[in-house]
Amino acid sequence: MAAPRSVSSTMQRLGRAGHNPGRVSVMYMFPREASEGLFCGFTAEAARNGKIEYARPPRLCLDVLAQHLVSMACTQEFGVEDVMDILAGAYPFYEVTAEDVKDVLRMLAGDYEHERDIPVRPRIIYDRIHDRISGDAYSRMLAVSAGGTIPDRGLYTVRSESGVRLGELDEEFVFESRIGDRFLLGTFAWQIVSIMRDTVIVSQANTSGARLPFWHGDIKGRKLGTGLVFGEIFRRFNESGSTEALYKELTKLGLDEVTGERALDFLLSQQKSTGILPDDRTILVEHFMDENSNHQMMVHSVFGRQINEPLSLLVTEAAKLHMDTTINCTADDDGFLLFPYDGTPLPDGLIYEVSPQKADAIVAALLPATPLFNMNFRYNAARALLMGVRNQKRQPLWIQRMKSAQMLSGLVKEGTHPILRETKRECLEDFWDLKGLQSVLNEIQSGNIQIREMYLETPSPMSLPLRRQTEASMMYDYAPTPQSIHETVKEAVQEAAKITPEPEHLARVSQRMHLPEDEEQLHTLLMIEGDMEAGEVDIPIEWLESLALKGRALYVEPGLWIAAEHADDYEDALIKGQKNAGKRLVQRMLKYRGAKSLEQTAERYLWPEERALDILTSLCDQKKVILQDGVYYHADLYDRARNETIKSRRRQITTLPSGCYAALMAMRLRISASPLEQLQTALGRTAGSAFSGRSVGECTFACTSWKLSPGTYGFAVISG
Repeated sequence: MAAPRSVSSTMQRLGRAGHNPGRVSVMYMFPREASEGLFCGFTAEAARNGKIEYARPPRLCLDVLAQHLVSMACTQEFGVEDVMDILAGAYPFYEVTAEDVKDVLRMLAGDYEHERDIPVRPRIIYDRIHDRISGDAYSRMLAVSAGGTIPDRGLYTVRSESGVRLGELDEEFVFESRIGDRFLLGTFAWQIVSIMRDTVIVSQANTSGARLPFWHGDIKGRKLGTGLVFGEIFRRFNESGSTEALYKELTKLGLDEVTGERALDFLLSQQKSTGILPDDRTILVEHFMDENSNHQMMVHSVFGRQINEPLSLLVTEAAKLHMDTTINCTADDDGFLLFPYDGTPLPDGLIYEVSPQKADAIVAALLPATPLFNMNFRYNAARALLMGVRNQKRQPLWIQRMKSAQMLSGLVKEGTHPILRETKRECLEDFWDLKGLQSVLNEIQSGNIQIREMYLETPSPMSLPLRRQTEASMMYDYAPTPQSIHETVKEAVQEAAKITPEPEHLARVSQRMHLPEDEEQLHTLLMIEGDMEAGEVDIPIEWLESLALKGRALYVEPGLWIAAEHADDYEDALIKGQKNAGKRLVQRMLKYRGAKSLEQTAERYLWPEERALDILTSLCDQKKVILQDGVYYHADLYDRARNETIKSRRRQITTLPSGCYAALMAMRLRISASPLEQLQTALGRTAGSAFSGRSVGECTFACTSWKLSPGTYGFAVISG
């Protein structure tokens, strides 16, 4: 059904037929529309000529490596050298270095989160001093419950009312469906009974009015080599010269009579609209207005999605230099479409403004803001077991998206984070072809690829698929307003709505909920929370002494216990006097040891009060620390106490009986005024509400202080 996305997938499907000895494999393609019939013929022609795409195996794969390391830690203790010996046996890992492995281990141990004072539980136990890695019960639970490389795409499970699993539905299809809707799944029609957080309950129904569901897959798009093959065929169409010759070229592709005639009509309509077809030496750019009189720019390019998508970002960035508005874009195998949100016309000649020398750097800089990067970051984080599990069950997709967005927001500036590196590599190498993009841009600059730009009253037929995708993009773009406006409004509203936390809630959020149960957990606590004074946490002193004998903990002046791995940080802060190191210490201390005053902070680290004040003031300016009544609070704890205060005040609110509300409303009808004005006030304040005739006379108008005469009622009716 429909046109295959690649020649290799065509050959794979074809290979499923004709397995008996002596039989020839035969494939029939069934296009859904005229344009699909055309590309079915292109793919069949490329397959017959052996134009299969070159394979490009992935490299590094640090997300899969993280999963392997957690699995290894569940069974035995190992070191980095042991890992390097194993990685030599797999091609994707041949470029992985020992430093890469250590970065992944630090990520699994939670170092990146601990630096930002996020108390995440380590996925492995990493002894950096002795280079030993082991696991615990949480490691085993992650490896068993969250393992695997197939990403969670948010498919809803379809179950009957008796609990029988029937299949899966796409998330967007479920969003567009309502209780009572009918759809086809398998050979039966089903009616939606209820929609739960990740399950759709259905009952069997008749097929009348049932819809066909749709699913969205991860499409990497047509590669440049296949696009050039399609472009050569288009060029033959351009050179055909007559309708008869064009139809003859179509029949060579293997199209039947009906599909050939439809494809011919489609091509003739396109030629009538644009005068020429896009090919391997021509890019068409058409400017037009849609049904809502908004200007759009369609770029017809046969080079495939792996070229068109990064090229669309570059052209969009070039357009933003001329226009002070938000511009969105949608890309596909056959081109890309640009549409400003305010509908203003786009300037011409934008493709010529894209510099081949700067293209790679600009694309890499724009990448983190794309949906492709966000989606693959979530997939990779889940594969690396960073999403965690809850009750050994799959987490709903909306929770995964929230956790992924929060994680990405905190790590976007951490260029060395393994999952960021892997996501960038995957997008730039597996989904996009930057070398091919460079080649196409150089051909444009040299004139070997020509740009044909035109202004049309109506969009051409080839733009229809991209225009459909634009509608879907607008429909599922939950923030069509520019992000800067959203952020400004959000900050202003939050600032205006903030209240001062109550003292008891400020004290409660700083209380410790759990204590370490053994030396290993104590060492993890030191890694997460930083320095500890003797007696500050209710634990046996022997545990600290044992960790010190093993070289995993240190006792430093002024009377602080720290993890041995943090020795360099405390040397920088306490001896060398580095401000950034001191800020990390103070921020972590306020997060896990509770609020402190200026004097307490200076005394804890034996600093002069001037230096402690400088560090605390800097943290306040960065909004990481809040000052209230001479006491410094960690911003996260302060916000948590504020939320607890709001919850507490909400719990104090009680609902009064309905009679009290009725009395309040009736009392507001009684005013000091003339009878007619009282009547007008009563009618105005109760307009739009339904009353019986008796209640109007006995309740509403009885609340007036004057007895209304029939004449007053009559005047009110006559005057409207």
